This record gives sequence, structure tokens and C-alpha cells, in this order.
Amino acid sequence: MAAPILKRRRILACKAEGTPGTAEALTATEAAFIVHDAMMQQTAEMEERLAQGSFDRHASHVSRRMGRVTFKSHFNAASATPPGWATWLAGCGLGFDTTFYKASALAPDGAGSATDSVTFGLYTDGKLKQIHGAMGNAILNLPSGRVGFGEFDFQGIWDAPTDVALLAPTYPTAAPMRVVSSALTLGSYGDFKIGNVRIDIGNVLYPREDVDAASGIYFVCISDRLTKITIDPEAALVATKDVYGEWLAGTAADLTCLLSNGVYKCTITVSDVQIINPQEADRSGVEVDSLECQANTDDLKLTFATV
Repeated sequence: MAAPILKRRRILACKAEGTPGTAEALTATEAAFIVHDAMMQQTAEMEERLAQGSFDRHASHVSRRMGRVTFKSHFNAASATPPGWATWLAGCGLGFDTTFYKASALAPDGAGSATDSVTFGLYTDGKLKQIHGAMGNAILNLPSGRVGFGEFDFQGIWDAPTDVALLAPTYPTAAPMRVVSSALTLGSYGDFKIGNVRIDIGNVLYPREDVDAASGIYFVCISDRLTKITIDPEAALVATKDVYGEWLAGTAADLTCLLSNGVYKCTITVSDVQIINPQEADRSGVEVDSLECQANTDDLKLTFATV
């Protein structure tokens, strides 16, 4: 009798594509990072075919063969280009620019461009699911005093599953980064007592249709982006920080936040941040300003460097 496939025996691998839309071979080297809750699903469209003269159906037909992978990963770095994050950020439209990752409006072209399409493989106890030609979106979660993490969501071209042995990567040993001593600032104000910062990169994903491709898709690219930020500082007097006044006036300012593991740090900056929806909230009996903001300038940056 066949043994069950155990989800705990699961490893995710990924690699930037040299030619967008052409799957890359994956090895243990492309799985040398730490992720959590990885899941890969097919999202293909099914075309219904109604029978005449009855309520019967002809067999439905698989149309565009798409897939989706989601996972989480803690901020973790021991270099300016941390394993895993370097590929995921480029796949989310944040290309590496000498010392930092910066939002780019360029599509991947496979010729050293700032952004990349990506091949993902999810190895589960002897079976491989794979998508290629993928790009995605990320939400950066920065809870006060705790480990920061990213939630990643990629879409790509679905490949038929195969039986492949589980990879054996060597994982990084650097400690994850915590949101402490982060000196979060919004403009000139830095005395925030915040529980969590949430940055949604806000990518719009566009599957490029292609009649020459067996899947019907050339590869997925990013066609638009609107970065949104949610922060929840303790409420202050108007004379101290007038968030409702800034909302009414349409005031915008730059936001900066920092994570660190004591050896390496990640500095996140977002330019031209405007409060678009201030609401009252509660945190253990303390009044909180729940502030939904948007970045009017496409200028999100992440910099990994020594402390």
C-alpha cells in the first residue's frame, strides 16, 4: 500500500528566469532559504460545454493553465542580497540597484533587467508541483518588538506535477530580524507608539496571453502598482500630531522603518505617503488611530546592510 504524502515534508525552491516564461531547472541551491506555510495550487480556467436538448454537459475543457504559490518568510539577512528575498523582491518588481531594492516599472526582459520572472517548485514528500513565468505581490508585516515577515503571492504558468525526490538544501543560519529600535518616522514626526506596520506593495498582475504558448500564457508581468501602508499609532492630541488635519489637507510625507538582527538591518522607506482613511480603534483600552495610507510616488526601497 502506498504511503501518504506528508505536507510537513515540504520544501520550496525558486530561481529567476534567464528568459522570461522559460522554466529554470531547480536544485537544492535554489531552496537555501526559510519559508513557512508554502502552498501551490492550479488556477486554470475551465470552459463549460453545454449539451443540447437536456441538462447534460459535455466534458469541460481546461483553458489557460495558470497556477499560484503563496508562502511566508521572516526577514532574514547576512548580506545585501539575502537568499530567497533577492529573488522574491525582483519577482515583485523591486530590482536591486547597487545597494538597495527599488520599485521598478520595467517588465522582465531576461537581459539583466531590474525585475525577473521566476520559476517556483514545491517539493512535497516525493512529488513536485511547479509554476514558471511567475511574478507576484508581497505584503510586509512589521509587528512591534517581534520578527518581521513577508507574505508572498505569485501567479505563473502551471506545469504538470511529477514525482521527484525531496531536495536537501543548506539553510541560512542568520537570526531573523525584529522590529525594535526602528525609529519609525512619518515626515518629521517620530514619536509613534505603533503596534504594527503593514506595507502592501500593491502590484497588479497581468498574464500576457500568447497563442503560440501551450498554456495560452507567455508569462506574468506587473502592469500597475499602488503601495498602501496601514499603521496603528496610539492617538495623540491635535497639538501633538493632527492626523485628521493632515488627512483633510492631503498632506504627504516620507515613511521610514527599520528591522535588525543585531548584525544586519533592513531599512524600508516609502516616499510621498498620504493618509487616506483615518479611523478610531482600540488597543487594550487605549485609543488608537488606525491609519490607511497610500504612496503617491512609486518609490518603495528596501536596503539590507550591516548594523
